[in-house]
Amino acid sequence: MRIYSHVGQLGRSFRPRFVGLTELGGAAWEAERNPDWSKFVSDGYWYEGQLDSSLVVSSPSEEIALKLLDSFIAAGVWTVGNAEPVHWIEEGCMLLLWKKFDLVHHFEVSSFEYCAQTNWSLYEERRFWWRTTTELLNLPS
Repeated sequence: MRIYSHVGQLGRSFRPRFVGLTELGGAAWEAERNPDWSKFVSDGYWYEGQLDSSLVVSSPSEEIALKLLDSFIAAGVWTVGNAEPVHWIEEGCMLLLWKKFDLVHHFEVSSFEYCAQTNWSLYEERRFWWRTTTELLNLPS
């Protein structure tokens, strides 16, 4: 019985790119931790230089997705251009390898850059969501 899986390359030097829970492992974790999924948000990006980069923030809550994006910018996690984020809604979306959400709001910003100076205190002041298990454990009331 596997409770985690990995994605990576097979070969001489196997290095998984990440390790994640399977549906069985996710169900066990969810039963133990009882997370508030209405406050969950996911972010991801790809960067091929300033002219070819995208940041995507996704959540079952439109409000939380926008607040995270705004907090990333205000706290200096990312700098983005002046363009408005592109918004789309997806039904039956797998935000985690093992967790499907009925409805997810996605916001994509193109042409962004990572900032060297981030004000994590400001980010934490604004935060009422969670992206990681660490953030879940420290979720403000």
